[in-house]
Amino acid sequence: MSKDIKTKFSTLYVLPEVMKKIIYYTQAADGEVSGLGTIMKDGEKRLIVDKVFLLEQESSAGDTELDSEAISKLLTDMIMAKEDPGRVKFWWHSHGNMGVFWSGQDDECAEKLSKEYAFSLVVNKDNELRCRLDLYNPFRITVDGIKVREMTEDDEFLKKACKEEVEKKVRSTTPYYQTRNWKERDNYGPFFPKDESFWGKTDLKENEVKDVIRLLDIVEDNITLGGQFYMETWNEYIRDTLREVTKTKYKKKAECTEFGTWGEDYAACKRCKIAKTCKEHTEYWEKEDEIENERKEPDISEEEARAEKELRGEEDFSRKELEKEGKK
Repeated sequence: MSKDIKTKFSTLYVLPEVMKKIIYYTQAADGEVSGLGTIMKDGEKRLIVDKVFLLEQESSAGDTELDSEAISKLLTDMIMAKEDPGRVKFWWHSHGNMGVFWSGQDDECAEKLSKEYAFSLVVNKDNELRCRLDLYNPFRITVDGIKVREMTEDDEFLKKACKEEVEKKVRSTTPYYQTRNWKERDNYGPFFPKDESFWGKTDLKENEVKDVIRLLDIVEDNITLGGQFYMETWNEYIRDTLREVTKTKYKKKAECTEFGTWGEDYAACKRCKIAKTCKEHTEYWEKEDEIENERKEPDISEEEARAEKELRGEEDFSRKELEKEGKK
């Protein structure tokens, strides 16, 4: 597996002031209370809750419901302030004096949080907390037991002193690997440990995990263009997915190990029973890749394009046609 999906989503970081606000809101409310928050990604690609919002709401000892107009106003205010409302991917709420768990109403609310992903946090007056991640595309997955880590400012003086003390007192030996944790995991890899505090509504198979990772990689590649909000991100993912499905379907029937690589002079292709099908897919994918490469190439002027063709010894079709018209 190219990347470990757990490293992307196992921990949610919260700024100290944000965590304090959530705790203080919870302590101040007579019953339950809830709100929203924004998530950012830092240079180390850590997901961080950097703001929380307390909105107008109806609240009781066992229920809390955000006002829809208040939510609309929040998103509108963010747009007016030139902030990205797409970063609102955090929902927090309290259970008052009760335990931290996911009620049926919590599950229903989680279904409406986002079209990509969202984190939910439930806390109580004893400062207990529980966090989950909901992924909505390309698969609907819920992962409970997400670690919540409050970020603290570095004490550079203490950090340096500790480093010097480690260098003085700790002698490095040959590293070894602990395998105990791997024995506690199920067949779906590190994304779903057997620990009951870390479970998912949908168990991912190996190929499904790879699909999720592939989507995340594409999103990261297009992050400067809008990430998951960039239409080409999804177009690219759909194209790749369809190719993988097709290759898997014909893999066992093909003479070679890679369906979609047809060649007229290849010996394996000449005796392959599905050569015609492979040829059609190969030509279609090559044309598709050509269109995609042209889309990614920078725009150049007609004169630059003509000069480039002349350097390659190619005729400029459009100019040739114009010359014919002039002679007529």
